[in-house]
Amino acid sequence: MEEQQEQQTSGELISSWLDFRRLSWSDLSRRSRISITHLSKIRNGHITQPSAGTLRRIAEALGMDYRILLPTAPFDDWKTG
Repeated sequence: MEEQQEQQTSGELISSWLDFRRLSWSDLSRRSRISITHLSKIRNGHITQPSAGTLRRIAEALGMDYRILLPTAPFDDWKTG
């Protein structure tokens, strides 16, 4: 019997990557030039589908391909690559 994994929210996925990169949300705000208020809304689930532009800026700040942050790409498939 296969275990079905729940899909992470954008905020959870970004949090996982921040932990992996050993960065804080404040670091991400500075690097991406996205306000901490906007990032907080993503983190807390008030913004569930960030825009493509926002995802690109976050991904660039984390040194990764933005497609990793799309909801269909599980974190575990990419963190070792």
